[in-house]
Amino acid sequence: MEEEVREWYKWRYLWLRESKAWEHDYYGFSPEGLSDCIFNTCNKIIVDEDESSWAECAIVYCSIQLQNHRRWPDALHPDRSAKNWFQWKWDKLLVKMGIRKLRLYRPQGNETRDNYIAFYTACMFHGSNFGVGYYIKNISPPIHLYAPSTWSWIKYIRTGNFKYLKRYRFWQKFSSNKHEYVRRLDELRELAIKLKL
Repeated sequence: MEEEVREWYKWRYLWLRESKAWEHDYYGFSPEGLSDCIFNTCNKIIVDEDESSWAECAIVYCSIQLQNHRRWPDALHPDRSAKNWFQWKWDKLLVKMGIRKLRLYRPQGNETRDNYIAFYTACMFHGSNFGVGYYIKNISPPIHLYAPSTWSWIKYIRTGNFKYLKRYRFWQKFSSNKHEYVRRLDELRELAIKLKL
């Protein structure tokens, strides 16, 4: 089966990507990678080794979304998005039961650790001239996203104290998830550690 070609494109200071063919019929609109726009933007800056002023502005733009606990900016907010996690899960059940056909898109405030990991690594990639310290020290994931390995990694990135790196390595031993996106997050964390050293 041939893989679907989906083009990347810039919208202001974000990278978006053409939706998969099934998404419009599933949601009633084409999300264009909306829920992953912060991760994708930061990750693409790293992968493309983009050191341009656009990339620096993009990191600042992502920082604003993260400070406001949003997965995407208000200007891109779809009408068919759930208002909160409970409505999103309830809607999923209604669709599964055949009561509704179209799914609501995830809530704008439904954050994940992925965005923070990619963001911190993009900051590290851009180096100390960019003001890495400010962004990494002043933008934190909400407490409900707590995970011992990620928090240890963040503390190491912030302080450079090797006790946090040891804690991170200890907690990573218990990670058995080998999905591609988990491997990519591990690669990003390792890159940030290398840049910190």
